[in-house]
Amino acid sequence: MNMADATLHKRVLASGRLWPSVAHPAALVCRAAFALLCACAALVLCVAPAAAIAAPVGSITLECSVERNGMDTPLAGDRYAVVLVARASIDAEGVSYETLDAFASADCAWAELDAGGLRDKAREVHGLAIDAAAEPADTLGANASGIGSVYGLEPGVYLLYRTETAPANADTSADPFLVGVPTFADGELIYNVTAHPKFETEKPPAGGDSQPGEPGTPDNPGGMFPGLGMPSTGDIQMMLVGLLLIAGVGTLWLARRISSAGKAGE
Repeated sequence: MNMADATLHKRVLASGRLWPSVAHPAALVCRAAFALLCACAALVLCVAPAAAIAAPVGSITLECSVERNGMDTPLAGDRYAVVLVARASIDAEGVSYETLDAFASADCAWAELDAGGLRDKAREVHGLAIDAAAEPADTLGANASGIGSVYGLEPGVYLLYRTETAPANADTSADPFLVGVPTFADGELIYNVTAHPKFETEKPPAGGDSQPGEPGTPDNPGGMFPGLGMPSTGDIQMMLVGLLLIAGVGTLWLARRISSAGKAGE
């Protein structure tokens, strides 16, 4: 082996000793990166099924108004309770319901109720909710436009009823009502539901709303003669009969007096 070959052989040996020292940290980095990727993949595989089976949440929006003087007037400032009555499960076969224990006596085929059935069932459920002091799932308030919303509701049947009435809306009334989340529209499940409660205004009694103490009211009868009660039709008839009897008796007595005086003068 000449001098050049010996030098090359030493360089090869040196490089052979150097490569392991350089390659070892790189291998560790590669292994760490691979382990990290595996961990991320496992995390995704664990979380993805949970996200896939998580039930979506919904919302209820109320649009509250009443007709006054031929105009649609918003009912602002009222508050409503939102009470869960039955939980809903959605699968490929449709929607099924499980009624909560507090409302077990009102359990029914919720999805099969028509408009009349929903009204009757809402009144029944409202009574149960009041008796059991059921805690609302949430509450909502109507803004200046009479609109209020509640979000993050799990699927189910909800009872809504007014708990606070603004002074300006004191002349209105509304029955409790039921809302399903989700609801069906055009063959699709709608999770963000909008409802329009039906309100009625309380009309004053016939003849006006006269105040106590005014003429013509029971507290001050008599019309043009305050403090004197005007007799009814029956009373007038009895008075006329009495007057006629008195007049007849008087006439008969007077006739007898005249007849007696005539005989005494003969």
